[in-house]
Amino acid sequence: MQELLETRFTPLRYGDTLGQAVSIFRHNKVDFIPVVDEEEKLLSALTRSCLYDALLRGAHLQDPIDPYLLKDVFTLPANLPFETLIEMVKKSPVGTAPVLDAKGRVVGLLTKSNMVMALIRRLDALATQLQAFLYSVQDGMANVEEPERVARINSVNNGGIDDIITVNPLMKRIKEEIVQVARGGSTVLITGESGTGKGLVASAIHESSPRRGHKFIKINCSAIPEQLLEAELFGYAPGAFTDALRTGKPGRLEKAHQGTVFLDEIGDMSPLLQAKLLRVLEEKEFERVGSLETIKVDIRIIAATNQDLGKAVEEGLFRKDLYYRLNVINLHLPPLRERLEDIEPLVLNFIEKYNQVLDTHVRGISQEALMALKGHHWPGNVRELENVIERALNYVRRGLIRVEHLPPYLLKAATYSGTTAPENTFRFEMGLRERELILSALARTNGNKSEAARLLNLSRSHLYEKMKRLGIPGGRGET
Repeated sequence: MQELLETRFTPLRYGDTLGQAVSIFRHNKVDFIPVVDEEEKLLSALTRSCLYDALLRGAHLQDPIDPYLLKDVFTLPANLPFETLIEMVKKSPVGTAPVLDAKGRVVGLLTKSNMVMALIRRLDALATQLQAFLYSVQDGMANVEEPERVARINSVNNGGIDDIITVNPLMKRIKEEIVQVARGGSTVLITGESGTGKGLVASAIHESSPRRGHKFIKINCSAIPEQLLEAELFGYAPGAFTDALRTGKPGRLEKAHQGTVFLDEIGDMSPLLQAKLLRVLEEKEFERVGSLETIKVDIRIIAATNQDLGKAVEEGLFRKDLYYRLNVINLHLPPLRERLEDIEPLVLNFIEKYNQVLDTHVRGISQEALMALKGHHWPGNVRELENVIERALNYVRRGLIRVEHLPPYLLKAATYSGTTAPENTFRFEMGLRERELILSALARTNGNKSEAARLLNLSRSHLYEKMKRLGIPGGRGET
């Protein structure tokens, strides 16, 4: 917790005047002044609101603070775990709280602004945890798995050129371009729909470049509020704003020196930050927030967007000069529906990946299931396909992915797309109905297969055969 505390404050004591409080508030960037005794133990507190109320009621600056103090003060112990602290801050309406040591002495002040900045500093770690969590979400249910899973996910995602799986001629040319443009330092703008793999292409450029031994820093411009994004990009000087760390903080651009910065969703960046970014691109320099000292950096910037920046320029939503400066090299990624030949190699790659992550033993996909995948429109592109395959592996565990292991919405979309033959459409629907009936019977009989077979008017062996074919766990002879 120590890095979150504001320790630059002057306490008050009983008998001090409102004028002294005004002076402290003017010279210290706090909204809360603790009142302590001779041993620095907390007695009460005076807030800016308390001070304003006193003055509005006609109090004079020479009057003592005692009648206007906040008696019931919310405090925090100095040894509080960070995770517990997060939950308390989220639930508490209090904006500032004094932090006390074991003897009740005030060792600092904690504000919600401090907490926001701390969470921003942990974005990279949280992003990894979130990725692992999302990978574990299936049909609205989250499965809590071992911590090593995050490491396994990262171990099969190196982000290099070989991780771009394709047999599509256009994508092959893009891979060749990646190798070519990686050698230089020019800015690259990657465009395409959400889920087409813009982040993977950016990572591949970095890993194929002379900068691969240095940092590759990713920033989602749409996920961070403007003021926090400015501080994250450029850093800030000591005392730059209320609750700023007393030592200041370097920004992501500074930390990426000699490496690569990937600005995702660049189209959502505010006009103010667009102007500052333009200077970085043109002069390779900037100042931290609240500082006059110019910092020089050697970085390569890769930007990505799913928006039409040309149209945004025409509408006055994006700077024309920045657009031209970003668009030195443009790589446009086609949507998955325009490269259906990539579905099969991508599926096989995802099966191999999630066999490692989920400890499954799936060896491939049936032709019927592959046909269903090719009949889908894929609005979520490659990201959606990856989620579908991961979901399937959670159901099949071993053997082949079949149509029954695919999500129902995908099968229905394939059915009405006109790309699936009539006999296969019928088999899709029958497979779904059979699976639902068997699962319902097993649920009603608490998993007793003999009783379930009787309910379904099937022999026990016939039930096992259907369970195996439909990918329902417990079928004999599963492979």
